Amino acid sequence: MEYEGKSLPDVYILSAEYGLIPSEQPIANYERRMTMQRAEELRPRVLADLSTILDANTNYRELFICMGRDYLRVLAGWEIRRSQNMSVIYADGSIGGRQAQLYDWLYGTSPTLPDIFD
Repeated sequence: MEYEGKSLPDVYILSAEYGLIPSEQPIANYERRMTMQRAEELRPRVLADLSTILDANTNYRELFICMGRDYLRVLAGWEIRRSQNMSVIYADGSIGGRQAQLYDWLYGTSPTLPDIFD
């Protein structure tokens, strides 16, 4: 898929209920929270799914991981499955800080503030 001549990134969501899913996959509402126990339950399946995704897409050059501490537990140990040709960027900090880092990664620049802040 392309947008203004650029290839759109593949986006996957890590759900406490459904595991690792493509962003376009519809899901039902749920109330499950990511806990340490749930992270341990999901880890084998999520790591297998991530390996399948990375094996099928050997042209990935970068992987941007944007998630909180509880969700990162699910990915523990995934690094052994990554390609040596792929760089990995982890967003860190607060939710807003991670969101800003994601924006910067997607667009190559920080968002501009509206004129009201000048």
